[in-house]
Amino acid sequence: KLRNTNTNWFKVLFRTAQSHSHNLSIRGGSEEMTYYASVNYQEKNGILLSNKYSNAGILMKLDYRPIKNLILALDINANIRKSRDHASAIDPFKYAVFANRYERPYDENGNYAYYKKMTGNSSRRNYNILNELENSYTDQHTSGITVNANLKFNFTNWLNANAIISYTNSNAE
Repeated sequence: KLRNTNTNWFKVLFRTAQSHSHNLSIRGGSEEMTYYASVNYQEKNGILLSNKYSNAGILMKLDYRPIKNLILALDINANIRKSRDHASAIDPFKYAVFANRYERPYDENGNYAYYKKMTGNSSRRNYNILNELENSYTDQHTSGITVNANLKFNFTNWLNANAIISYTNSNAE
């Protein structure tokens, strides 16, 4: 059984990194009103099988000029980001370099194959690197929105007044 086992841990734990991004935008208007809207999505998969990052966002702008000297502008910008990374205590690269090639990631039934590993308190515990990566990770979720409203009045070519109201909310988990 050991003679036929030669696990390439780099193939088990790593992959070729891939990413893709998409953007859709529209712009238009007239002398009195202009608009712009954009929606985007990006996803990156790291070289480690358990790492992933995604980002989605939206941007909208509206400028309205009811009279020659007055501009009303509204901007909305929102995004959501998610990322997943392995726990810092786990080093998949070091594991792939130093792991015994006779160890198998899966048993005959397709379940994780565990072996006994020494822990800090000199006891032996069942260990499988794939199980560790699946159950020991860092998830980060962030989101945010910013809304700006701007009222601009031009008295002359050299004198104008602005009133700006802005709202921002962000969340990190």
